[in-house]
Amino acid sequence: MVRIFPLHYTKNQYESGVARNLQYSFELPEGEYVVEMYFTDPWNCSKAPTVTANGEAIFMDAAVNAVLTSEVITVTDGTLTLDITSDDLCINICYIRIIFAA
Repeated sequence: MVRIFPLHYTKNQYESGVARNLQYSFELPEGEYVVEMYFTDPWNCSKAPTVTANGEAIFMDAAVNAVLTSEVITVTDGTLTLDITSDDLCINICYIRIIFAA
């Protein structure tokens, strides 16, 4: 049987053993920043992701459908790397906002 329609809009119902992680890297001047993020869960399959910034946890079991604001993060090497992981089927990020903490 030939599949006509792609499955990329499904909830990945039949996948197993697939790592659910995203990584974003931002080039920033050295300094202190605050990260603001918003996660959503429109399909009831994206609960409580964990976010690290440069290897340090900033959100553990993060709430969905709420604005999350980190503590101050210090960037010393010109790069801010965010790793987002979850045991759920998907990670739904609405936005990431990086604010210079002057």
